[in-house]
Amino acid sequence: MLNKKRTNSVRKVKYLALIPMAAGLLLLNNIDAMARVLNEKVTDVIQLPALETVVSETEIADPLPPGKDKIYDLDKCDIKPEFPGGEGALLQFLAKSIKYPVEAQRLGKQGTVNISFVIEKDGMITNAKIVQPLYPSLDKEALRVINSMPKWTPGKLKDGTVVRVQYAVPLTYRLQ
Repeated sequence: MLNKKRTNSVRKVKYLALIPMAAGLLLLNNIDAMARVLNEKVTDVIQLPALETVVSETEIADPLPPGKDKIYDLDKCDIKPEFPGGEGALLQFLAKSIKYPVEAQRLGKQGTVNISFVIEKDGMITNAKIVQPLYPSLDKEALRVINSMPKWTPGKLKDGTVVRVQYAVPLTYRLQ
């Protein structure tokens, strides 16, 4: 049995078993490379003027009934909120919008800032806050970019009810 030669069919089966593994490794490598490319693209952003918000007395006097204002975790939401164009468009928006602060570049500051925010029923971003700070100027830039995002498609429950959803995004700053 030890001296028995293997047939061609056994060799073919072994080589065919390697194909899905090689394809998976190529796919993982490509995803990692695309994430690095998107994180490295940093361009200037046109500053939009701040909008003034006017709150009427009726809005202050009539808060939403309890339960109507509940914020759902992302995993409790049946239909997840979505950035216009999907996750790829979100990564492109972040890469295009982030302007690395000069002070942080000069000091060699790099790492990840975790930001949490609420996607409202109308798709607006509110309550943006730093969950894991990195450096003050990097944190401030991350908040600016998150607050400048366009309206999202809001999250929904199984019955189609539009709900407020808590969302978190890690922003990675890397010097080249």
